[in-house]
Amino acid sequence: MLPLLAAHSRRAPLLRAAAARPVSALPPPPPPSTPSPAPAKGGALAALKENGSSFAALYGAFYIAPLALSFAAFRAGDNFGLDPLVALEALHAKETVFGALGLPPTATPEPWQTSAMLAYIFNTVAELARLPAAIALAPRLKKALEDRKQAVR
Repeated sequence: MLPLLAAHSRRAPLLRAAAARPVSALPPPPPPSTPSPAPAKGGALAALKENGSSFAALYGAFYIAPLALSFAAFRAGDNFGLDPLVALEALHAKETVFGALGLPPTATPEPWQTSAMLAYIFNTVAELARLPAAIALAPRLKKALEDRKQAVR
């Protein structure tokens, strides 16, 4: 008999015994009890409900200010040599965008239109910071406005 087969035949009873025992790495689940409460909804809608106009004012300011400043910066810097048409062509989206805007495929946007496109792209990316900042600061603004209103009375 080959040594490998001999080793296998000697271990076979151990393997059969191990396979016969149930093995569970996880403890059994707890018995069902009362249903867990639904998770609280958060985000912009909850902030708007809780803080009302202070959240809306903050979010609006955080949206308009970067849009206006980035548009002014792109206009003053002559778009910094950036051309959104190159990006649209690289993404194979020029025909789609121009078709949606009703522009002919050979159209060239004016410099102010290019600045507007770049400012909008920049402002869209800024959403990653804008919404969390507005959600975090809205309660503080609401409290400050309420304190100011109490001080005036």
